Amino acid sequence: VVAYDLPVYGRIYGNAFLPVPCFNKVAFAKSIVQILNDAKLYAKYRETGLTCAAGYDWAAIAESDAARL
Repeated sequence: VVAYDLPVYGRIYGNAFLPVPCFNKVAFAKSIVQILNDAKLYAKYRETGLTCAAGYDWAAIAESDAARL
């Protein structure tokens, strides 16, 4: 995942995303192209992202969100 470097993403995803300066569309696009063209970088973020996602209990998150609504 490529995302703007907002504190919330760091808290949720840790190092499972490639941060870019906020609202810098050129850096955002370059980072996407970089990941698509670099198989090792892609594999790194893919593995890190899967590990991050596995740490969440999606049923509990859905229940919590539903209760808030």
